Amino acid sequence: MTIRKSSHWPGLAWSLAVLALAFAAQAGAAWVWVHLGGVRNLTLLAGLANLTALVPVAVLGFWISGEPPAFTPPAPIRPRFWLGLLLAATGGTAVLGELANLMAWLVPLPPELANLFNQVTLGPPLISLFTLAVVAPLTEETLFRGLFLRAFARRYGMWPALVLSSALFAFFHLNVWQALAAVFAGLYLGHLCLSTGSLWPPIVAHAWFNGLPVALAALGFTVDGYNSPTVAGAASFQPWPWVAGARCFWARVWC
Repeated sequence: MTIRKSSHWPGLAWSLAVLALAFAAQAGAAWVWVHLGGVRNLTLLAGLANLTALVPVAVLGFWISGEPPAFTPPAPIRPRFWLGLLLAATGGTAVLGELANLMAWLVPLPPELANLFNQVTLGPPLISLFTLAVVAPLTEETLFRGLFLRAFARRYGMWPALVLSSALFAFFHLNVWQALAAVFAGLYLGHLCLSTGSLWPPIVAHAWFNGLPVALAALGFTVDGYNSPTVAGAASFQPWPWVAGARCFWARVWC
């Protein structure tokens, strides 16, 4: 994608301010949904809070930057591209899951966080898919790849922009256990955005990353260390045939 030298906002400092505003908006939205909306399901609450908090923050950011998000589809649209994207994302879910397993091995998960992860990923499938495969990709890609990445690319160059936006994406998750996977996911999703000039490829890949493990578990297909319940204080790595197969898909990652 050719980066136009029109708007350099936000830089890194302003991006941190936008993230602080996003965190405050999430907390406020969660309070409203719990106390006024009566929402008690944690996964649904996370989805609704993110939707009602991050959308206004992103709209404000694009209004200040003076440039709308790149929601136009990549041209030309080739079925082969989308097939390759889904194959890469299929392998990516396993690779990213293994990175999370590595972090859980290095830093054992506390029981409270293990329970939280299980509630979000192994709860009612439709609610989990709404939060993880609809709300998260739309809001997070719009903010991190649509706003931050493009401004960073103009200000700092392509590779610094990929690294910085991925680091902010990892920080946004607010825990070390997802940080490594978030960095690698951010690099790939940012590459998709810059190479196609559109937010739709990273949105689709992000949705597949998050949604496939949930969908497979709902269908009764569970792989240890991939979409099995998280156990506090223990790391469960994926079976080697599963990881080997995922690497074959991951070889198609740079669509």
